[in-house]
Amino acid sequence: MPSIERLARLNRTIGWSVFLLSACLSGSVHARGEWIDVHVHPIAGKGATPEAVDQAAQTLLQIMDSHNIQQAVIMPLPNPTPAATALNEHVASIGAKHAPRLAFMATGTLNLLLDKTSRLEVVPDEIRQKFEAVAEAQLARGAIGFGEIAALHVSHTATHHFIQTPPDHPLMLLLADIAARHGVPIDLHCDPVAEDMATPAKLISPRNPPQLKGNLAAMERLLAHNRKAVIVWAHIGSHPTDALSPKLTGELLERHPNLYFSIRPFGGNDATDLVSSRGGVNSDWLALLRAYPDRFVIGTDSFIVAHDFAGNDAARTLSMGASKNRDGVFKLLLALPDDLARQIGYENAIRIYKLKPVTR
Repeated sequence: MPSIERLARLNRTIGWSVFLLSACLSGSVHARGEWIDVHVHPIAGKGATPEAVDQAAQTLLQIMDSHNIQQAVIMPLPNPTPAATALNEHVASIGAKHAPRLAFMATGTLNLLLDKTSRLEVVPDEIRQKFEAVAEAQLARGAIGFGEIAALHVSHTATHHFIQTPPDHPLMLLLADIAARHGVPIDLHCDPVAEDMATPAKLISPRNPPQLKGNLAAMERLLAHNRKAVIVWAHIGSHPTDALSPKLTGELLERHPNLYFSIRPFGGNDATDLVSSRGGVNSDWLALLRAYPDRFVIGTDSFIVAHDFAGNDAARTLSMGASKNRDGVFKLLLALPDDLARQIGYENAIRIYKLKPVTR
C-alpha cells in the first residue's frame, strides 16, 4: 500500500499537471496548480494597529488562494530604519499565526547595524556581538532564515531607500557564518554592478548617487567565505542595473555551489527581463533554468499593503506591480517542461527553506 507521503507527492504532481493543462486550454493565469512564493512583503506600517496587521495577512492569504500559491515566505523590507524594524515584528506575528502556510524570515536591527557600519573595514567587537545576538534572537523566535538583507539597493522613488553596504562587509561575513551554523538561508538584495559605473539614467530617484560602486567581486568573496552558507540572491531576471546576463549568472552558479537565485520575472526592461511585458520568455534565461534546475526558486517581491496603511507612497506604488509579477510567474512556468516547472515553482523552495508541509 502506498505511503501517505507517496500519495501526497502523487496528488501534488497530478495537481501540477492539471494546472498546466487547464492554463494552456483556458489562457488563464488563475488555473489550478500550486507554487511557492519565497519573497513577499506584508506591510501594515509603523505603529500599525493589530487590525491593520491582520488586514495585510488576510489580503495576502486571499491572493494566495486565488493565485494557487501553496505557501509563501514573508519578510520585512531591508530599509535601515525604525519603521522596518517595526515591520519585522509584524512579519513575525503574521508568520507565527499562519504557519505553516506562511513562514517568515527576519532581520530585527541587522540592516540598521549594517548601514551604520557600512564604511568600516573593521567592526568593533561590541557591535559584532550585538549583531550576532540580534541574529540569534530572530532564529530563536521561529525565523527560517535572514532576510531581506541589503547590500546594494537602488532607489526607485523619492521615498524609496538607497542602501549600500559591501557584500563582503565584516558583518555580512559574520551573518554568513551564523546562517551556516544553523543551516538557514540568507535572502540577499544586491543590485549587481560589474564595475564602478554611472548610475543608469532610468534610475532617476534623487536618492541615488551619481556613481554606483562595483560589487560582483565582493559578492563572490561573500560566497566563498563559507560554502555552508546558503545565499539566495533576490530578483534575478529583472535587476534594475541589468548587469547579470544569463551567461554571467551561469558562470557564478558554476563557481559557487552555495549560490541560489529567486526569480522576479518582470522589471520593465523587455531586452533583459526573464519575462517581457508582452508575455514572452527570454530564451537565454530559459536555457539557464534548464542547465541549473535545482538553483532557482520563485520570489515575486510582492508588496501586500494593508487597507489602513498610512506610510509613504513607495510601498503603495510598488504594490501595484505585484500582480504583473505573479502573472509573469505563470507565463514562465507554462514555458517550462512539467517536471522543471514543478521543481522551480515548488520543490526547490521546500528543500532550500526547509518548509513544513501544508495540509488543507
